[in-house]
Amino acid sequence: GSTLELYRQILQLRHKYSLGNGQVQWLDADKDVLAFDNGDLRIIINFGTKAVALPANRKVLLSSEALQEDKLPGNTAVWLTRS
Repeated sequence: GSTLELYRQILQLRHKYSLGNGQVQWLDADKDVLAFDNGDLRIIINFGTKAVALPANRKVLLSSEALQEDKLPGNTAVWLTRS
């Protein structure tokens, strides 16, 4: 989809899951990865070029690029929720 469609989906999820409300918990991650929990959401951004493993027991709500099975490709963000 287009960048506009991606942003629309992000805004819908942000509203649905009240992202920004509640407490953000920063997670330990590889040096090129930013990861945090906010309520039921987990957002992971891979700024590197190598794919990184996705956590188990999470459902993908949105990703900025196609995922590689259970891995998050480089330069890709993913929004997950508990399964």
